[in-house]
Amino acid sequence: MNNLTDLSETFEAYCLRTQKMANSVVPSVNGAGSSMVNNVSTGIQSRFNSFNTYNNESIFSQRTQRLLENFTGFEQKKILKFWYDIITFFGRGRVRYDFGDEPDRHLMSFAASLNEHSYARLINNLEERLKKGQEWPPSIAVFGALTRTPTDREILDARTNILTLGQPISRVEKYIAKRKSAKLRTLSEKFITQEFKILYVEAFEEVIINNRDKVLDKHEETIQTATAVAPKTKIDMKIDEMITNGLKPKGKIGEHLESINQLRKSGIHST
Repeated sequence: MNNLTDLSETFEAYCLRTQKMANSVVPSVNGAGSSMVNNVSTGIQSRFNSFNTYNNESIFSQRTQRLLENFTGFEQKKILKFWYDIITFFGRGRVRYDFGDEPDRHLMSFAASLNEHSYARLINNLEERLKKGQEWPPSIAVFGALTRTPTDREILDARTNILTLGQPISRVEKYIAKRKSAKLRTLSEKFITQEFKILYVEAFEEVIINNRDKVLDKHEETIQTATAVAPKTKIDMKIDEMITNGLKPKGKIGEHLESINQLRKSGIHST
């Protein structure tokens, strides 16, 4: 598979790069009866070899060309790259069977929506599927799901960084260490692989898809700012007096009072 490169490269540079790669052999992948194609399709190879400028008409029919013109130049480059890469990866015959001779508007829209991170995740997931004997995703819906699914390698690295090294690196890892510490403590040694995967996928969706880490951080920052500048009420002063004298109600009330006190302290320290 082509190594993922910066999508900001010019289309001409991309064509020259893929033209050079067209004669290379794609490595085989061991799996349950699965292997990657050994050579780029002759038809696609000859079309890319003919590129000197950004001329889509040398690749697709007029009908497909008209569909392609509905997208911006940058989106068109992503569509062409994706189409060429899946043919290189899986072979023209299999791509033709599932998607036809040329990309339709659904495939174009999907490819145009990809960014560098989602494309890399898609490719990594496809490679893992090949190694497991799952050669081909059955639909565009699965393609989309793979752009939002962490790879097994990513989950393993996260488990090492969090549980073994104690040094979370990515946003998801930091979110787990900060927000999911209680669940981390409940992981069993016997089923840690399965349980951590469930925990990571849950955190991945919350962070990458919903940006929950940023929302919670912003919410806490707002609370700290408000508690730092707000004047104390009579109730606040009464609580301070009770804490100073060592009086602390038990049960839920005591827990609430302790939470209020901690919020105050964090607000004072942050200013």
